[in-house]
Amino acid sequence: MRFSKAFSLLELIFVLVIIGIIAGIGIPKLLATKDFAKATSIKQDTKSIISAIRTHYLLNSSLNKISDVIELNPKIWDIKDKKVEFIDKKPCLSIEIKSNLNSPSLVLSINQNAGDICTKLVQSGLVSKTYDLGE
Repeated sequence: MRFSKAFSLLELIFVLVIIGIIAGIGIPKLLATKDFAKATSIKQDTKSIISAIRTHYLLNSSLNKISDVIELNPKIWDIKDKKVEFIDKKPCLSIEIKSNLNSPSLVLSINQNAGDICTKLVQSGLVSKTYDLGE
């Protein structure tokens, strides 16, 4: 009986089919996990921003710029004086300080139609809300 030291064409085709099936299942799950991780990170950043702004205002009774209160990654967040935005495909999430007659407020706005990450943010329980800084 003679043994071959190489793989047959049929064996190679089976291996390629199995690798194709694994890739077809694994790659979409990997991409969904990446979006979920980014949404979780954005949600945590949002909570940190709100907490930092409220604490700063409580201690100092004033707030000139958000960048004076917290340092954010400019690759993820678009930072202006009194507004911070996360842009997915369109503006998705914004946190803005609005001046009212009595006391300023902090407005969290979410557009769930702006992209996949924004949809995941809403699904995770993050909602548009106004926080009174005078409290």
